Amino acid sequence: MPGSLHRTSLLQRTLVENNPKLHQIGTQQLRSITTSILFQKTRALAYPIDSYWRRLQDRIPEEVPFNCNESTSGVKWRSEERPKSVHRLRPGDIDVVGAMGDSISSGNAAREFRVIGFVIEDRGVSFSGGGLGTWREFTTLPNILKVFNPKLVGYAVGRGDYLSYNAQLNVATPASIDDDTLFQAKIFVEKMRLHPKVDFESDWKLFTILVGHSDLCSLHCFNETRHSPEAHKYQLQRGLDYLYKNVPRLFVNVISVFGKTGIRN
Repeated sequence: MPGSLHRTSLLQRTLVENNPKLHQIGTQQLRSITTSILFQKTRALAYPIDSYWRRLQDRIPEEVPFNCNESTSGVKWRSEERPKSVHRLRPGDIDVVGAMGDSISSGNAAREFRVIGFVIEDRGVSFSGGGLGTWREFTTLPNILKVFNPKLVGYAVGRGDYLSYNAQLNVATPASIDDDTLFQAKIFVEKMRLHPKVDFESDWKLFTILVGHSDLCSLHCFNETRHSPEAHKYQLQRGLDYLYKNVPRLFVNVISVFGKTGIRN
C-alpha cells in the first residue's frame, strides 16, 4: 500500500472514531471529506525558506521575445468560444493544468546541490506541473501556457508533498510505480473538484503523465512479470480509462519513460 494511501486511510479512521455520524456516509463521500481536510491541514506545512541562490537555469533576458507572437502570426491564442472538441483546442484554451508521476514530475532535488536535498519536492519548478516564476526563469510547460492564458490554474507554486497547498494539481509522488497510476488519477480528480477556481464541467484541462521509471530501472530486476512492459500498459490503461470516464474536456499528455541505456550513460 502506498504511504500516501495509508496516510489517507489513517485519517479516515480517526475521523470516524471522533465523529460517529460519519459511520452513516458512503466510502466515496468519506474519502472526499478526508482529502478536503488533508488539503487544508497541509497548507501550514513548509520546507525551510527558499533561496534564490539554489541551482537555477540560465535566465532568458527580457529583450528576447517569446517565440510565438500572437500579433505577427495572425492566429489567436485563445478561441473566442470554448471549443467542444479537443481537436479544435488552442494553447490559450487550456484553463487547468495538472501532472502525475514519480520524482521527476514532483521535482525532487531539482535545485539542490547535495544528496540530502533529494527529499525536497521542488514542485514549483517541475517541468510538467510547476509554475513558479515565469518561463524566463523556469521554462516549464505550465509557465509556457501561462503566456497563452494568464488565468491558468493548477500548477504547483512551490515546494511540498502532493497534498500540500503548494502542490495544487501536481499529484506526482516520489518513487511511484505503475501500480500508483490509478490512485494518482483519482487524487487529481478529487483535488480538482475541490479547487475553488476550477469549473470542472466547462474548463479545458491538460494533464501530463510520466510514470514507470522505478519499474523499468530497478523493480523489473526483482519481478519481471509485475513490472513488465505489458504490466506498464495495463496499469496506464486503468488510469486513462478512469480519467476518460470521469473528467470532461481533458487533454491527456502521456510522455514515454526515458530509455534506460541513456540514463546509464
